Amino acid sequence: MLTAEERMELDVLAKHGVKIRELAKLTGRSRNTVRRYLREGEAAARRKPARKRPEKLDPFQGLRRRPRRGGGARSHSGDSALSRDRGARL
Repeated sequence: MLTAEERMELDVLAKHGVKIRELAKLTGRSRNTVRRYLREGEAAARRKPARKRPEKLDPFQGLRRRPRRGGGARSHSGDSALSRDRGARL
């Protein structure tokens, strides 16, 4: 982003006929930055808002499960009995 001083300097030098490449060297900015500012003026100083990208799971929104009601974590009290029935050691 160009500072106010750099923008004024670019305007003055461009009106005197200094080429874009020379302006870029004098200000230490990219040629594209200088070119964009000279073409767009003050509008180039403001950043454009990013476009909202679709999320990966948007096509599957209708297939999502409902969240559980119960505060989140499951009770694990029945797990030990299930493990004993299968012959596993705890």
